[in-house]
Amino acid sequence: MRRLLPVIASLALIAPLAACQSSVGANQYESRSVGEVSRVEEGTVVSSRNVMIEGQKSWIGPVVGAVAGAALGSEIGQGDKAEITGAVIGGAAGGVAGAAAEKSLTKRPGFAYTVRLRDTGKLINVVQGDDIAIPNGTPVLVEYGSRPRVTPLSSAMRY
Repeated sequence: MRRLLPVIASLALIAPLAACQSSVGANQYESRSVGEVSRVEEGTVVSSRNVMIEGQKSWIGPVVGAVAGAALGSEIGQGDKAEITGAVIGGAAGGVAGAAAEKSLTKRPGFAYTVRLRDTGKLINVVQGDDIAIPNGTPVLVEYGSRPRVTPLSSAMRY
């Protein structure tokens, strides 16, 4: 049981990865964005499509997976050499599995919006999370800041 404690602790660390999804939606801001001034342009959505936003990669998944794999691998076989070999092989396999788990847990659906800017007529493309589905033909605001985003233009904001 004593050897299983690192495994249990490692698995407890993997659970928060599901909450580590990148803030990619139109209504999600990072704390560093507070007080930031962003340029905004009006436009119209001319095309939108569903996309899958790849999961993030960091050191958390591979490290947690490696620790859990090493702990589990050391339980295989008897004797010091077998435990060390199992820990090395388990650690490598766990690292790969942890990286894949992190990427899978942080993947999310989104939209790619092609917007025609009102003032210049140029087309731009913005990919963001799926917290707002904006139909084609919708007047929008394109916000340029630390992360560009597209939001529907409210009728109350027109002048």
